[in-house]
Amino acid sequence: SRTSKVVNVHYNSYPWFYNYYDNTERSPKGSELINIGNWREGGASVSFLYPFSKWSRFELMSGFRNLKVDFGFTPEVLEFYKDYFNDTDKQLLPFIEGSNGSSLLGGVALVRDTVVGSQAGPFHGNAFRVEAIAAPPAGNKLKGYVTASAQGRIYRGLTSGGGVVFALR
Repeated sequence: SRTSKVVNVHYNSYPWFYNYYDNTERSPKGSELINIGNWREGGASVSFLYPFSKWSRFELMSGFRNLKVDFGFTPEVLEFYKDYFNDTDKQLLPFIEGSNGSSLLGGVALVRDTVVGSQAGPFHGNAFRVEAIAAPPAGNKLKGYVTASAQGRIYRGLTSGGGVVFALR
């Protein structure tokens, strides 16, 4: 069979930092960068890869994703320090926290990758990926989710020995 199967399990945790920035003065209001919370995402997926050629393939994916964003403060704290947050912050923070929950995902991708590598890394070629992922909301347990992305990379060797490579991402 030409179809490959890939199983992916992941967990990522990213710290959130906030520097109180005054848009009218175009400078930070304070000198410290404050760790205010975490973005945690975990999940598992199964992908089926169907090659069109040595360089191109189609991917079909299904999986589960759980997202937990914790800013470390409540709406009451946001109101108490309202002078430190601009209107965009006040709208964005509840929106992001409202994204917490689980999703059952489905997606497709088209990939073209002609990159040739060496021991030092990629040497020459192009890579391109277009992907769309969606998760329909289901009851009050599964959140809806939609994303589309495109990625491209170009690598060109600048010397015959491969010591210098120009990369455009």
